[in-house]
Amino acid sequence: MRLVMLATLPLLLTGCPSGPVDPSTLPCESEEARVELTTGDGLRLAADYRPAATQGRGGVILFHMTPPSNDRSGYPLAVRDAIAAADLSVLNVDRRGAGESEGIALEAYEGEGGLLDMEAAVRFLSNPALPCPVERSKIALVGASNGTTPTLDYVVGRDATLPAPAALVWMSPGSYTEEQNRIPESRLLLDALPVLWMYPASEPYSEAFIDDAAPAWRFVENGDAHGTRMFDDGELAEQSTTELVQWFGRWIP
Repeated sequence: MRLVMLATLPLLLTGCPSGPVDPSTLPCESEEARVELTTGDGLRLAADYRPAATQGRGGVILFHMTPPSNDRSGYPLAVRDAIAAADLSVLNVDRRGAGESEGIALEAYEGEGGLLDMEAAVRFLSNPALPCPVERSKIALVGASNGTTPTLDYVVGRDATLPAPAALVWMSPGSYTEEQNRIPESRLLLDALPVLWMYPASEPYSEAFIDDAAPAWRFVENGDAHGTRMFDDGELAEQSTTELVQWFGRWIP
């Protein structure tokens, strides 16, 4: 069996049908495929990757709710399809300790592990060696529940060689979002970013930031479901998906 290696991508490539796919074989308009990322501390993370239809477009990274009880399946195929239909690349990641990824679940949101996971995802998606390269300045980060934690950690502490996010989406942020970095102390960086806050009426955490919100922040009280459960079914799922895609259309067109 012959493997075509893309040496600059942080991936383990097996070339076997049941294993991860070599991303060098995924040109624009390819179907979604399973790939693997390698974190800065040497863990392998599984992810679903679908390149945009057109090179030079933006990209979206999806981080699910609390591991290990949640994994990347929290973002249904219909949601990923809707993002891809906007001609955006999509990377849907199993955080460490969840799904098919290695690692300890607690370290996905406590300590530097979550940051390393997000850096691995951005490093993959922003790599110019991909056959369908993404515009580095147009990468949006989506976190649900404590998947919001590594998005904030990335904004504050990312490797300087990696791009700043173009926009954030926080689905059910909470005090866990500030596990490593407090929002008040991070405002200089956050105020420069478009942030979509989506939350159920039963979770008032987000509303404490409305009065002092930055101009590009948007707050949406959205049903009564937590995190990616906003995508579970019915009208709420449709509303949540539409809100997400419209946000990307505005900030990473």
